[in-house]
Amino acid sequence: MSIVLSVYAVTICGNLSNLLIFSKRKTLYSSMRNLYCLASVLDSSINFGSSSIADCEIILFAIGMAIIAACLSVFFYRDLFMLLLREAHFPPFIPNEWKTEYLSFALLCITASYCFSVLTGGLVYLTCKNIYKTIGDIFIQYSLKLKGRTQATPSSWTVEYLSDDISVFKNITLRVSEIEEAFGIHVLLLYATMICGFFNTVSVLIQNSDRLDSVANYAFIACTFCAAAIAFVQMSRYGSYIDSQVQGLKLQMIVCSDEFIRSSPSKSTMDVFNYLFEIVMKSQIEVTGNGMFVINYRLVLTIISTLITYSVLILQLDNKNSISYSEQAYNTNSTN
Repeated sequence: MSIVLSVYAVTICGNLSNLLIFSKRKTLYSSMRNLYCLASVLDSSINFGSSSIADCEIILFAIGMAIIAACLSVFFYRDLFMLLLREAHFPPFIPNEWKTEYLSFALLCITASYCFSVLTGGLVYLTCKNIYKTIGDIFIQYSLKLKGRTQATPSSWTVEYLSDDISVFKNITLRVSEIEEAFGIHVLLLYATMICGFFNTVSVLIQNSDRLDSVANYAFIACTFCAAAIAFVQMSRYGSYIDSQVQGLKLQMIVCSDEFIRSSPSKSTMDVFNYLFEIVMKSQIEVTGNGMFVINYRLVLTIISTLITYSVLILQLDNKNSISYSEQAYNTNSTN
């Protein structure tokens, strides 16, 4: 049952994400375009995303999708087809001679829907990974801008320059909030899909059912687990990347405050700098799953502990069912 629920959950999350992408496509495009424009203004050399994921990761993603689709198809149509044909419940209006075609079409729909959901999750992962890398690069460029101000002449600390720094920082926080609002729900559904993949793997390995004992099924489980683990670690990595760059910006702001005080600024300049210092130090910039959890390396430990707890529960339930079946068989034999 847990395996079936995991597969259904992945399909539901993917289809829901598809609907949201279609309905909010203008918001998604607008938020990405605004972020790219801001990155280009700060530094024209900033690419939208990471150069390391260009063609290689897309090719690997396509290969992984093909393997998952092939393994799932082989498992359904070769290893499980005859069993489903004997034990599945068909609608009463389906004649006996049409049951084979009906089952083939149903399995085709299940396979296509599942693979389409995984495809959506993969595209969301690649997009968010690019976006998070770009956000981190933006904070690096803003920190370098402040660092260059400390190494310049005291005349660089003017109300005009500081006002420009304030405007840029507010623009950065605005673009990050736009990304959060547009992609937060998709990130949440992506993590739900990855967690369902982990749960499905644990369920198959612990329950050890004869019906699931096939090479195609184990290959399918291995591919989905590896894909979910890679996406999970990479998302946490770039979420932590943003956190580290924000903390680096705050440290750079402290260094700037020391240099600024040494320049003996006027009261008006001091007031503007204090305002910039306050908004930077009090900012809470982070990427989340629709506000429900923060994406960083700490989330990895949380999910691992949850999987361990789930594994223990499944193992205990499996042992309890085995003991119950053994006692029932013993009582039946004793009665006979």
